[in-house]
Amino acid sequence: MRSSINRFKERIFQTQELVERTNKSSILVIQQFPTEKDSQTLVPHVRESISNIIAFVELGDLISLKQFVEVSDGQFDYIMMDEDVKLPRSKEMINWISKNIRTSQLFFYIDITTWADAGIYFVRAIEQRLSDKKVHVCGEGILANNIKTQLSLLKIDLISENSDGIEVLLGVGLKQASFQGKLSMIASGARVYDIGIGNFTANQINEFKIKNCQVYRIDNRAGISSIVLQVLEANFLKRKIMGRAQLKGISLVAGGVMGDNGAIIVDSINDPSHVIGIANGVGFVKAMPENITEEDNLRFVEDLTVKQ
Repeated sequence: MRSSINRFKERIFQTQELVERTNKSSILVIQQFPTEKDSQTLVPHVRESISNIIAFVELGDLISLKQFVEVSDGQFDYIMMDEDVKLPRSKEMINWISKNIRTSQLFFYIDITTWADAGIYFVRAIEQRLSDKKVHVCGEGILANNIKTQLSLLKIDLISENSDGIEVLLGVGLKQASFQGKLSMIASGARVYDIGIGNFTANQINEFKIKNCQVYRIDNRAGISSIVLQVLEANFLKRKIMGRAQLKGISLVAGGVMGDNGAIIVDSINDPSHVIGIANGVGFVKAMPENITEEDNLRFVEDLTVKQ
Protein backbone atom coordinates (compact mmCIF):
# COMPACT_ATOMS: atom_id res chain seq x y z
CA MET A 1 0.00 0.00 0.00
CA ARG A 2 2.80 2.42 0.87
CA SER A 3 4.38 2.09 -2.59
CA SER A 4 0.94 2.67 -4.18
CA ILE A 5 0.45 5.83 -2.13
CA ASN A 6 3.89 7.08 -3.11
CA ARG A 7 3.16 6.45 -6.80
CA PHE A 8 -0.15 8.22 -6.36
CA LYS A 9 1.58 11.28 -4.87
CA GLU A 10 3.73 11.35 -8.01
CA ARG A 11 0.53 11.26 -10.09
CA ILE A 12 -0.81 14.22 -8.12
CA PHE A 13 2.36 16.16 -8.91
CA GLN A 14 2.08 15.22 -12.61
CA THR A 15 -1.56 16.29 -12.62
CA GLN A 16 -0.76 19.67 -11.11
CA GLU A 17 2.03 20.24 -13.64
CA LEU A 18 -0.34 19.49 -16.53
CA VAL A 19 -3.08 21.69 -15.06
CA GLU A 20 -0.64 24.58 -14.75
CA ARG A 21 0.51 24.10 -18.34
CA THR A 22 -2.93 23.57 -19.92
CA ASN A 23 -5.31 25.40 -17.57
CA LYS A 24 -7.62 22.38 -17.64
CA SER A 25 -9.65 21.01 -14.71
CA SER A 26 -8.18 18.18 -12.64
CA ILE A 27 -10.18 15.04 -11.90
CA LEU A 28 -9.51 11.94 -9.82
CA VAL A 29 -11.46 8.86 -10.90
CA ILE A 30 -11.75 6.23 -8.15
CA GLN A 31 -12.62 2.83 -9.59
CA GLN A 32 -13.56 -0.19 -7.51
CA PHE A 33 -12.07 -3.57 -8.35
CA PRO A 34 -14.19 -5.20 -11.07
CA THR A 35 -14.31 -8.54 -9.22
CA GLU A 36 -13.66 -9.92 -5.73
CA LYS A 37 -10.63 -11.79 -7.09
CA ASP A 38 -8.78 -8.52 -7.72
CA SER A 39 -6.50 -7.46 -4.89
CA GLN A 40 -3.71 -5.21 -6.20
CA THR A 41 -4.31 -1.48 -5.87
CA LEU A 42 -3.55 0.16 -9.22
CA VAL A 43 -2.38 3.71 -9.92
CA PRO A 44 -2.41 4.13 -13.73
CA HIS A 45 -0.77 7.00 -15.58
CA VAL A 46 -2.38 10.43 -15.70
CA ARG A 47 -4.28 11.13 -18.92
CA GLU A 48 -5.00 14.39 -20.69
CA SER A 49 -8.39 14.48 -22.38
CA ILE A 50 -9.82 17.20 -24.61
CA SER A 51 -10.96 19.24 -21.61
CA ASN A 52 -9.56 17.67 -18.43
CA ILE A 53 -6.52 16.16 -16.71
CA ILE A 54 -7.55 12.79 -15.28
CA ALA A 55 -5.80 10.72 -12.61
CA PHE A 56 -6.92 7.25 -11.53
CA VAL A 57 -6.81 4.80 -8.69
CA GLU A 58 -8.37 1.32 -8.60
CA LEU A 59 -8.98 -0.16 -5.16
CA GLY A 60 -11.30 -2.49 -3.29
CA ASP A 61 -11.61 -1.72 0.44
CA LEU A 62 -12.47 1.10 2.81
CA ILE A 63 -9.01 1.36 4.40
CA SER A 64 -7.39 1.96 1.02
CA LEU A 65 -10.10 4.43 0.04
CA LYS A 66 -9.53 6.48 3.20
CA GLN A 67 -5.78 6.59 2.62
CA PHE A 68 -6.09 7.79 -0.98
CA VAL A 69 -8.81 10.34 -0.17
CA GLU A 70 -6.65 11.74 2.64
CA VAL A 71 -3.92 12.75 0.18
CA SER A 72 -6.20 13.73 -2.73
CA ASP A 73 -9.09 15.76 -1.28
CA GLY A 74 -8.38 19.36 -2.25
CA GLN A 75 -5.62 18.39 -4.68
CA PHE A 76 -8.17 17.82 -7.47
CA ASP A 77 -11.01 20.03 -8.64
CA TYR A 78 -13.30 17.00 -8.85
CA ILE A 79 -13.37 13.47 -7.50
CA MET A 80 -15.51 10.86 -9.30
CA MET A 81 -16.38 7.69 -7.39
CA ASP A 82 -17.43 4.41 -8.98
CA GLU A 83 -20.94 3.80 -7.60
CA ASP A 84 -21.34 0.18 -8.70
CA VAL A 85 -22.27 -2.22 -5.91
CA LYS A 86 -20.13 -5.12 -7.13
CA LEU A 87 -18.03 -5.95 -4.07
CA PRO A 88 -18.95 -6.86 -0.47
CA ARG A 89 -17.38 -3.54 0.58
CA SER A 90 -18.97 -1.38 -2.12
CA LYS A 91 -21.79 0.14 -0.06
CA GLU A 92 -19.57 1.09 2.87
CA MET A 93 -17.06 2.74 0.54
CA ILE A 94 -19.76 4.70 -1.29
CA ASN A 95 -21.42 5.77 1.98
CA TRP A 96 -18.11 6.82 3.52
CA ILE A 97 -16.87 8.94 0.63
CA SER A 98 -20.24 10.68 0.24
CA LYS A 99 -19.80 12.07 3.76
CA ASN A 100 -16.06 12.71 3.87
CA ILE A 101 -15.01 14.77 0.86
CA ARG A 102 -14.36 18.24 2.27
CA THR A 103 -12.78 20.34 -0.48
CA SER A 104 -12.92 18.71 -3.92
CA GLN A 105 -16.31 18.44 -5.59
CA LEU A 106 -17.63 14.87 -5.48
CA PHE A 107 -19.56 13.09 -8.23
CA PHE A 108 -20.55 9.49 -8.80
CA TYR A 109 -20.57 7.43 -11.98
CA ILE A 110 -21.47 3.85 -12.97
CA ASP A 111 -18.27 2.07 -13.92
CA ILE A 112 -19.73 -1.05 -15.56
CA THR A 113 -21.99 1.04 -17.80
CA THR A 114 -19.01 3.22 -18.72
CA TRP A 115 -16.99 0.06 -19.50
CA ALA A 116 -19.78 -1.32 -21.69
CA ASP A 117 -20.21 2.00 -23.54
CA ALA A 118 -16.47 2.21 -24.15
CA GLY A 119 -16.47 -1.37 -25.46
CA ILE A 120 -19.28 -0.74 -27.91
CA TYR A 121 -17.72 2.46 -29.23
CA PHE A 122 -14.30 0.82 -29.43
CA VAL A 123 -15.70 -1.98 -31.59
CA ARG A 124 -17.77 0.35 -33.76
CA ALA A 125 -14.79 2.65 -34.34
CA ILE A 126 -13.04 -0.30 -36.00
CA GLU A 127 -16.01 -2.09 -37.57
CA GLN A 128 -18.05 1.00 -38.45
CA ARG A 129 -21.18 -1.14 -38.85
CA LEU A 130 -22.06 -4.40 -37.12
CA SER A 131 -25.47 -5.06 -38.64
CA ASP A 132 -23.96 -6.44 -41.86
CA LYS A 133 -21.55 -8.84 -40.10
CA LYS A 134 -21.79 -12.22 -38.39
CA VAL A 135 -21.36 -11.30 -34.71
CA HIS A 136 -21.04 -13.71 -31.79
CA VAL A 137 -20.95 -12.60 -28.14
CA CYS A 138 -19.50 -14.86 -25.45
CA GLY A 139 -19.55 -14.31 -21.69
CA GLU A 140 -22.04 -13.81 -18.87
CA GLY A 141 -22.49 -11.36 -16.00
CA ILE A 142 -23.23 -7.68 -15.41
CA LEU A 143 -20.91 -6.36 -18.12
CA ALA A 144 -22.18 -8.95 -20.62
CA ASN A 145 -25.81 -8.08 -19.86
CA ASN A 146 -25.15 -4.39 -20.42
CA ILE A 147 -23.40 -4.96 -23.74
CA LYS A 148 -26.03 -7.43 -24.99
CA THR A 149 -28.75 -4.89 -24.19
CA GLN A 150 -26.96 -2.22 -26.20
CA LEU A 151 -26.49 -4.57 -29.14
CA SER A 152 -30.18 -5.47 -29.05
CA LEU A 153 -31.06 -1.76 -29.20
CA LEU A 154 -28.85 -1.52 -32.29
CA LYS A 155 -30.85 -4.43 -33.77
CA ILE A 156 -27.73 -6.57 -34.10
CA ASP A 157 -28.68 -10.20 -34.77
CA LEU A 158 -26.19 -12.31 -32.83
CA ILE A 159 -25.25 -15.79 -34.00
CA SER A 160 -24.45 -18.85 -31.88
CA GLU A 161 -20.91 -20.01 -31.11
CA ASN A 162 -21.42 -23.04 -33.35
CA SER A 163 -22.33 -21.00 -36.42
CA ASP A 164 -19.96 -21.02 -39.36
CA GLY A 165 -18.01 -17.96 -40.40
CA ILE A 166 -18.03 -15.78 -37.27
CA GLU A 167 -16.62 -12.44 -38.47
CA VAL A 168 -16.74 -10.49 -35.19
CA LEU A 169 -16.19 -12.21 -31.83
CA LEU A 170 -16.86 -10.21 -28.66
CA GLY A 171 -15.63 -11.56 -25.32
CA VAL A 172 -17.72 -9.78 -22.67
CA GLY A 173 -17.25 -11.87 -19.53
CA LEU A 174 -15.79 -9.82 -16.68
CA LYS A 175 -12.16 -10.95 -16.27
CA GLN A 176 -12.91 -14.59 -17.10
CA ALA A 177 -12.31 -16.97 -20.01
CA SER A 178 -15.63 -17.26 -21.83
CA PHE A 179 -15.24 -18.59 -25.37
CA GLN A 180 -16.27 -22.26 -25.51
CA GLY A 181 -16.92 -22.55 -29.25
CA LYS A 182 -14.93 -24.35 -31.87
CA LEU A 183 -12.10 -22.37 -33.38
CA SER A 184 -13.07 -23.73 -36.78
CA MET A 185 -16.18 -21.54 -36.61
CA ILE A 186 -14.08 -18.35 -36.64
CA ALA A 187 -13.66 -16.95 -40.15
CA SER A 188 -10.19 -16.27 -41.46
CA GLY A 189 -9.40 -12.58 -40.96
CA ALA A 190 -12.10 -12.13 -38.30
CA ARG A 191 -11.79 -9.45 -35.61
CA VAL A 192 -11.69 -10.67 -32.00
CA TYR A 193 -12.39 -8.22 -29.15
CA ASP A 194 -11.56 -8.94 -25.52
CA ILE A 195 -13.88 -6.36 -23.95
CA GLY A 196 -14.18 -7.95 -20.50
CA ILE A 197 -10.40 -8.71 -20.30
CA GLY A 198 -9.20 -12.31 -20.05
CA ASN A 199 -11.98 -13.82 -22.18
CA PHE A 200 -9.60 -15.85 -24.35
CA THR A 201 -6.83 -18.24 -23.41
CA ALA A 202 -3.28 -17.92 -24.72
CA ASN A 203 -3.84 -20.97 -26.94
CA GLN A 204 -7.02 -19.48 -28.39
CA ILE A 205 -5.27 -16.19 -29.12
CA ASN A 206 -2.46 -18.06 -30.90
CA GLU A 207 -5.04 -19.92 -32.99
CA PHE A 208 -6.77 -16.64 -33.86
CA LYS A 209 -3.48 -15.23 -35.09
CA ILE A 210 -2.79 -18.35 -37.16
CA LYS A 211 -6.15 -17.69 -38.84
CA ASN A 212 -5.01 -14.13 -39.60
CA CYS A 213 -7.49 -12.65 -37.12
CA GLN A 214 -6.97 -9.24 -35.58
CA VAL A 215 -7.16 -9.49 -31.78
CA TYR A 216 -8.00 -6.40 -29.71
CA ARG A 217 -8.04 -5.74 -25.99
CA ILE A 218 -10.38 -2.94 -24.82
CA ASP A 219 -8.88 0.46 -24.09
CA ASN A 220 -11.56 2.34 -22.17
CA ARG A 221 -9.91 5.77 -22.00
CA ALA A 222 -12.49 7.17 -24.42
CA GLY A 223 -15.27 5.88 -22.17
CA ILE A 224 -13.78 7.47 -19.05
CA SER A 225 -13.19 10.79 -20.83
CA SER A 226 -16.75 10.70 -22.14
CA ILE A 227 -18.38 10.02 -18.76
CA VAL A 228 -16.27 12.74 -17.11
CA LEU A 229 -17.49 15.21 -19.71
CA GLN A 230 -21.11 14.11 -19.28
CA VAL A 231 -20.97 14.43 -15.49
CA LEU A 232 -19.38 17.89 -15.60
CA GLU A 233 -21.76 19.10 -18.32
CA ALA A 234 -24.74 17.91 -16.27
CA ASN A 235 -23.36 19.72 -13.22
CA PHE A 236 -22.86 22.91 -15.26
CA LEU A 237 -26.43 22.59 -16.54
CA LYS A 238 -27.75 22.26 -12.99
CA ARG A 239 -25.71 25.17 -11.58
CA LYS A 240 -25.72 27.68 -14.43
CA ILE A 241 -28.56 26.90 -16.83
CA MET A 242 -31.40 25.13 -15.04
CA GLY A 243 -34.09 26.97 -13.14
CA ARG A 244 -37.48 28.64 -12.92
CA ALA A 245 -38.19 32.38 -12.61
CA GLN A 246 -40.96 34.96 -12.84
CA LEU A 247 -40.52 38.11 -14.94
CA LYS A 248 -43.38 40.62 -14.74
CA GLY A 249 -45.81 37.77 -14.14
CA ILE A 250 -44.39 35.65 -16.98
CA SER A 251 -43.14 32.16 -16.07
CA LEU A 252 -39.66 31.35 -17.40
CA VAL A 253 -37.98 27.92 -17.35
CA ALA A 254 -34.64 26.60 -18.60
CA GLY A 255 -32.28 23.66 -18.57
CA GLY A 256 -34.67 20.76 -18.16
CA VAL A 257 -37.18 22.16 -15.66
CA MET A 258 -40.70 21.05 -16.66
CA GLY A 259 -42.52 24.19 -17.71
CA ASP A 260 -46.20 24.78 -16.97
CA ASN A 261 -48.51 25.24 -19.94
CA GLY A 262 -47.64 28.63 -21.46
CA ALA A 263 -44.26 29.08 -19.74
CA ILE A 264 -41.54 30.65 -21.88
CA ILE A 265 -38.50 28.40 -22.33
CA VAL A 266 -35.15 30.20 -22.48
CA ASP A 267 -31.62 28.91 -23.02
CA SER A 268 -30.38 29.89 -19.53
CA ILE A 269 -32.28 31.01 -16.44
CA ASN A 270 -29.35 33.10 -15.15
CA ASP A 271 -28.26 34.73 -18.39
CA PRO A 272 -30.86 34.18 -21.14
CA SER A 273 -29.72 35.03 -24.65
CA HIS A 274 -32.57 33.58 -26.71
CA VAL A 275 -36.02 32.04 -26.44
CA ILE A 276 -36.47 28.35 -27.25
CA GLY A 277 -40.27 28.35 -27.31
CA ILE A 278 -43.45 27.97 -25.28
CA ALA A 279 -43.98 24.96 -23.00
CA ASN A 280 -47.13 22.89 -23.37
CA GLY A 281 -46.99 21.58 -19.79
CA VAL A 282 -46.09 17.96 -20.59
CA GLY A 283 -42.55 18.30 -21.92
CA PHE A 284 -43.09 19.51 -25.48
CA VAL A 285 -42.62 22.88 -27.19
CA LYS A 286 -45.67 24.40 -28.86
CA ALA A 287 -45.45 24.98 -32.58
CA MET A 288 -46.93 28.46 -32.10
CA PRO A 289 -48.69 30.58 -29.45
CA GLU A 290 -52.23 29.39 -28.71
CA ASN A 291 -53.66 32.72 -27.54
CA ILE A 292 -52.93 36.45 -27.41
CA THR A 293 -51.43 36.22 -23.89
CA GLU A 294 -48.85 33.62 -24.97
CA GLU A 295 -48.07 35.68 -28.07
CA ASP A 296 -47.51 38.85 -26.02
CA ASN A 297 -45.40 37.03 -23.43
CA LEU A 298 -43.26 35.43 -26.12
CA ARG A 299 -42.68 38.76 -27.87
CA PHE A 300 -41.83 40.51 -24.58
CA VAL A 301 -39.19 37.92 -23.58
CA GLU A 302 -37.77 37.79 -27.12
CA ASP A 303 -37.38 41.59 -27.18
CA LEU A 304 -35.71 41.48 -23.77
CA THR A 305 -33.17 38.82 -24.73
CA VAL A 306 -32.33 40.59 -27.98
CA LYS A 307 -31.59 43.80 -26.06
CA GLN A 308 -29.31 41.97 -23.66
